[in-house]
Amino acid sequence: MIKNISLAVLLLLVVVESGWILKTKYRSMVSDDKAQPTQTRTPPKMLLKGDKLADSQIAKNAYKIFPGELSPEATAAMVGFKMTSSKLTDGSTEVTLTPTEQDDQKQVYTVKAGESLFFVEMTLFDDNNNQDANLRDDYGIITDAAGLVL
Repeated sequence: MIKNISLAVLLLLVVVESGWILKTKYRSMVSDDKAQPTQTRTPPKMLLKGDKLADSQIAKNAYKIFPGELSPEATAAMVGFKMTSSKLTDGSTEVTLTPTEQDDQKQVYTVKAGESLFFVEMTLFDDNNNQDANLRDDYGIITDAAGLVL
């Protein structure tokens, strides 16, 4: 009988101690969250079909790569990619962006007459020597003649 009572008391102590440890840990996590500075910047708005590329937050990092000759800035943005194009029977052009590194994916875009293809590169030269610092860049955006995202 005394063994059962002792065992029950020990079990009760373990449960109470566990609860106290969890409560202390939770309070510590909550106070750590409060100590962190609040984020004052709003996250960038997603670029959606119909949005004007020039008015977006990524416009300064979007480089026109088709049609026309590549500017020095576009050439720098395309480091790590090889671009090829071929005319299709309907008059549009298929533009293929082939990565030189295995981590990136091949991209194929169909650009119709009057449309433009832009390449988004947030950090210039980061694709050189497999040092891609920003995993949310290296993609194309097609716009119509008015600059609206298609």
